[in-house]
Amino acid sequence: DSATSGSCGSEAQWSYDSASETLTISGKGAVSSSPFSEIAFKKLIIEEGITQINSRRFLGSSALESVSLPKTITNLGEYAFENCQSLKEILVDDENENFKSTDGVLYTKNMQTLLIYPANRENTDFSIPETVRSFGDYAFDYSQNLENITIPAGLRSMGEYEPFYCAKSIKNFDVGEDNRDILDKPNEWVDADVNIVDEDTGEVKE
Repeated sequence: DSATSGSCGSEAQWSYDSASETLTISGKGAVSSSPFSEIAFKKLIIEEGITQINSRRFLGSSALESVSLPKTITNLGEYAFENCQSLKEILVDDENENFKSTDGVLYTKNMQTLLIYPANRENTDFSIPETVRSFGDYAFDYSQNLENITIPAGLRSMGEYEPFYCAKSIKNFDVGEDNRDILDKPNEWVDADVNIVDEDTGEVKE
């Protein structure tokens, strides 16, 4: 039988409850290994005390639908939740000083960087908040349902790596004329139309 609990860091432990399909990580410090990677858990709860998830720890967790992060998390390593194609939401404790969740989407606390748009979030339309200035790497990768994205006027960076990697559901970008250039790259990765929007009326220009 596969193990259902164990160590996943020098002071971090994991346990799996098969009835609720939930993986819980407790203890202190960093999640530095993934001995649970063969388990098809749907829910991940990181308990208070854990401060860091090292890079690639949950990469490709194909069944994962929901993640809960505590107030103590200060660092998410590169690609920590990349290619999680069932993921619908990332939730964050309101007292966390580094990260914030709004409608299941993960941002930096100041809402200036959109870090992760869950790949299986059910909405077809998404207006990126006006506060957002940049994306994290692969922020929208493998989006399953997202079709229409509204780009805010203040967006200045798409991130170092492809934010729309394998996001084949995307059909339209709405963007103001002043920020049209920001979309020169993404159309290499997704086959989507770019609509220029009048920033006064919000209507698409002909």
